[in-house]
Amino acid sequence: MEHKAPNPVGLYESFAIGAGLVAASAISSAENGKPITGKVGRDLDLAAGQCAAERAARNLLAVLKSAV
Repeated sequence: MEHKAPNPVGLYESFAIGAGLVAASAISSAENGKPITGKVGRDLDLAAGQCAAERAARNLLAVLKSAV
């Protein structure tokens, strides 16, 4: 299943291209508009932290794919 890049939640672009490079901005763990927030060990257990990191990685890859 293809992961769609999330829409920006503000007045910014998800990425910028210059000098042959892509710079990504404000990548989060949001999925369907719902982010995972908190600090692992205080607010989140390890599994929730890993889920947030995986979501953020998928979002980053989707943004980079849309950039190129």
